Amino acid sequence: MKRTKLVIITLLILVGISVVVYTQVGAREDVVAYLNGRFKEKNIPVVEITILEESPLRLQIVVQNKYSWVTIDDQVILNEVDREVFIFALQNGYFVKSYIRILQDREGRELDRTEQGASINEIITLALPQAALSDNATRKMVIEKFTPFLEEYKVDTKNTTFDISSADGLQTLTLQIKTSSIDEASNAAFFLWSLSHFSLIPDLNAQGARIVIYRAKVIDENNQNLFDSMYDFQLNSGSWTQDKRIPTIGGEGPPPAPPQ
Repeated sequence: MKRTKLVIITLLILVGISVVVYTQVGAREDVVAYLNGRFKEKNIPVVEITILEESPLRLQIVVQNKYSWVTIDDQVILNEVDREVFIFALQNGYFVKSYIRILQDREGRELDRTEQGASINEIITLALPQAALSDNATRKMVIEKFTPFLEEYKVDTKNTTFDISSADGLQTLTLQIKTSSIDEASNAAFFLWSLSHFSLIPDLNAQGARIVIYRAKVIDENNQNLFDSMYDFQLNSGSWTQDKRIPTIGGEGPPPAPPQ
């Protein structure tokens, strides 16, 4: 009788372990399928997701860029991948402890390899509510708040464009200034770079906007980039590139793209 009970208990334990293992494997497969679906939906050029470790879950994600050099557009995309892996995946029940993020060109050459990781507490802190204001309402507030600074820095407001776009309730603010000389471009670049250090955007977010990404560009009369920068207020990261004729503004950004 005792032997029979022992066999039954052993079988129950084995079945329990099998269920847990099956559930974990299913969850791992689910998170890869979930991420693949999200990347496809948002046109994020991820070409490969690999499970490196099962518990805690660790991935490798390969992103393909369009060129043989790193651009600000790439940095925006890489931040989107971070957001999907750590924030949106957790909100849907999947916890990824860390992942290796690889950026490669179309020939498969690695341009960047970074290990990214976050704890649950950090991810919860990073998560943000959706915007309470429409893109149009946010744009009107941005113009109202930013125009005095444009005038103070003697930036031509007629050649400044403001754009607000959103996805998943998070907003991107893009400012672009068209200039006619390098001196004017340098002044505009300094102005745009400085804005990420002011409280303007956090103040707007406190009023119902949800500006997560701030993108700033200075172009010449032929629409060629002279300065291009981004700052991610949610992930607290930024990058920029500038024409070699413009004085270095805030340290070393990524190298400029080769001349076309």
